[in-house]
Amino acid sequence: VTMGITHVIRGDDHLSNTPKQVLCYGALGYALPEFAHIPMIMGLDRTRLSKRHGATSVQAFRDAGILPEAMVNYLARLGWSHGDQEIFTRAELVEHFDLKHVGASSAVFDSTKLEWVSQHWLKAAAPARLAGELIPFIERAGLTPPRDRAWLGQVADTLRERAKTLVEMVEAGRFYFQA
Repeated sequence: VTMGITHVIRGDDHLSNTPKQVLCYGALGYALPEFAHIPMIMGLDRTRLSKRHGATSVQAFRDAGILPEAMVNYLARLGWSHGDQEIFTRAELVEHFDLKHVGASSAVFDSTKLEWVSQHWLKAAAPARLAGELIPFIERAGLTPPRDRAWLGQVADTLRERAKTLVEMVEAGRFYFQA
């Protein structure tokens, strides 16, 4: 009520906390949110991801050149399905996502699958948008981005077919930016 929380969705490792939290909500006179405990995300070795084992931040994926829509798409599909569909826009996720279709077993975080989803979203992005997205990656590679954004959009259009990330696009197109 105070914070407008209607749903608490978290890993099944928090299941044991729920009875105490339900009592706290009741003691404070707050409306009880819907609780959903979903399976944990595992590493390729089927052990739980943790700070010391394979876990990374969303920021690290952004720094690696994964577009936001690719990351959202991939994370939404971990442990959830809607038929055989793999690629979802945010609007489609909002329309189709239902906790009833979250699997009962843990999902495995597969970086190869994430790269496949990322490549799809790079191919689908407008060249002008990719031009803007590439600028910080060009600078981080120690190169100077061109001033002509239309030209950079054309460059992005030539690079996106084979690249899985924005970082790969810059590396593959390095010859465009240096003598």
